[in-house]
Amino acid sequence: MGAHDAAVRAAAIGVLADEGGRGLTHRAVDRRAGLPQGTASRYARTRAALLTLTADALFAQDSAAAAAALQAGAVGVRTPDDLTEALIRVVDHLRAAPDRFRARVELQLEAARIPELRRHFGQGRAAFVSALAALLADLGVRGATDHADALITVVDGLLHREVVLGVPPLPRERVRALLSVTSD
Repeated sequence: MGAHDAAVRAAAIGVLADEGGRGLTHRAVDRRAGLPQGTASRYARTRAALLTLTADALFAQDSAAAAAALQAGAVGVRTPDDLTEALIRVVDHLRAAPDRFRARVELQLEAARIPELRRHFGQGRAAFVSALAALLADLGVRGATDHADALITVVDGLLHREVVLGVPPLPRERVRALLSVTSD
């Protein structure tokens, strides 16, 4: 990824987070990135392509955050408790970047109206569910896919209440209980 490509992606996330879906234009992205007018259009010709590029950037950042959380510590994830702690680290990491979460919410709203973006979003979420389900299955958790889907929904809900609704974070022990992984 070149410097301009990275700048366009970062700017698109920032514009979407700060100005919402209606504010996401090629010009706004160029302006935010400090690039010549027309640069964003070289990376995403249409508004739909710009939305997809932004979604891809968010998925890449969230995937990196999840991978880092799962590899934290000397041993990584070996027990259900390790996975619970890793999920808490994911929440902490995502909580530290509220602009990315606001951008994701804006993309979800756009996806509700744009079938292609909805499919793209669904594929990205399915990849997260699949990766988490594989970890859960390795830990002996029954119904790993359903459990993974529920855990991701809880993570999204925790972030939504804090970032979108402005509600103070739940106590850490409550978050731990919500994200608790047990093998059946």
